[in-house]
Amino acid sequence: MVWTPNSSEVRKSEILGRRVYMAPVFDASDRLRVDHFYDNRLENDLSVDRLGEGQALAKVKVQLAPKAKEDNAAHPFKGWAGLKVKSLVVPAKTAVSLLPTPLVDNAYHADISREDYRTASAAYALAFRLREVSESDFTELLVDGNIAVADVKPVEVATEVSANVTTEAPQIALPRWWAIFSKFLPSGKS
Repeated sequence: MVWTPNSSEVRKSEILGRRVYMAPVFDASDRLRVDHFYDNRLENDLSVDRLGEGQALAKVKVQLAPKAKEDNAAHPFKGWAGLKVKSLVVPAKTAVSLLPTPLVDNAYHADISREDYRTASAAYALAFRLREVSESDFTELLVDGNIAVADVKPVEVATEVSANVTTEAPQIALPRWWAIFSKFLPSGKS
């Protein structure tokens, strides 16, 4: 095993990953789709993978990716929506409980407890919160079969207008998905 997660607790320094199977990954407003974090089996907790401490470890992701592909053969595995544990447990009044739940075939498995989120509306509210945390932290995605880490930050748009006329092409704000995927194109193609 590349990294041995603590079996009695999920530490604040860990990175969790919620598996993403659905396409498209982003909604019409270039946000992660909420349903990546929603499970309508309300009696179950929300399953996640523990990807490393301090950072998502490439060797852990490489080890888990084949299992993730195998677990849901009906839909192609797209990667993980990353979550920093610290963002889930601070502040204490909105903290969620994290349970290390290693499986025979996945020692990195954990659950986000939905004990307080067993109704459809409460589970959906939790899904929105997890999306917000993931977008503020980062997102893990598979790009053409290669696992890659991409920071997800909104593209900044210029707010000042210059009176100078130039012959340069205008700068436009590209959608968030382009900021992610363009990092993984061969050089000269962005």
